[in-house]
Amino acid sequence: MKKHLPILILILILGLYLGVKALVEKSWDGWGVGSAQALLSDRHWANDGFLKNYLLFLPQGYSKVVRYFDDPELRQHARGIATGGFIGKRLYYTHSPAGYLLPTALLMKIGMGERFWFRFLEILFSLSALVVLYFIFFKLSNRLVAFFGVFYYSVSVLFLDYADTLANQPIDELLRLAIIALSIVAVKNQKKYFNFLIWILYFGLSISSYDSTFFIFAWLLGLDLIITKKIEWKKWAFWASAPILAFAVQLFQNTLYLGWH
Repeated sequence: MKKHLPILILILILGLYLGVKALVEKSWDGWGVGSAQALLSDRHWANDGFLKNYLLFLPQGYSKVVRYFDDPELRQHARGIATGGFIGKRLYYTHSPAGYLLPTALLMKIGMGERFWFRFLEILFSLSALVVLYFIFFKLSNRLVAFFGVFYYSVSVLFLDYADTLANQPIDELLRLAIIALSIVAVKNQKKYFNFLIWILYFGLSISSYDSTFFIFAWLLGLDLIITKKIEWKKWAFWASAPILAFAVQLFQNTLYLGWH
């Protein structure tokens, strides 16, 4: 444990900084609009039920009147997505997955009302991602490289601006790095359950965000080709089924909302 003390101290300092920042009610992350919209959608999910909202993103102020914006006569007021000339604007966003909203919506459902606790959860995701990143660098190099690699990233605007956002970045970061870490471990430990764990994380990533979907597949295939120098199409097809299933789930959600036409 002592040999990893520097990284633990770094993460503690970052956690204190981000925690104090999150306590200030007027402070926002680097994408305040995204966080505000996430809170609005969480409120709809928590108050009206997850299934009633099709688990789709709804960045509208909470009000029963908002539902009328899905009527053809009022769709010009909807702030969702323009789905084409035959349908026009609709209330919900249907073009991207909204699974990343689930953790904060569950907190709201059980009675958490202060924004600090939502940001605190996202900070835990972001700090956990740093731990996983350190593990990856450590496995591929040594402690010194691992520490400075994480330090360089953790003090960047890219990390500090989005570590406490309620948008998709923290959970995307954690799941993406967890998949990479598992794939590296699986190289030396050829256990089948690692493939299943990667699949589960890959599905969770794909149902939450599209940001890393193609990158992860390219990483998994590339690592396999470099290490094994074989085409293992059955394993690759199994991994590919995770984002495909996630996309099918989103199509099903959209169909429930928009209808078959």
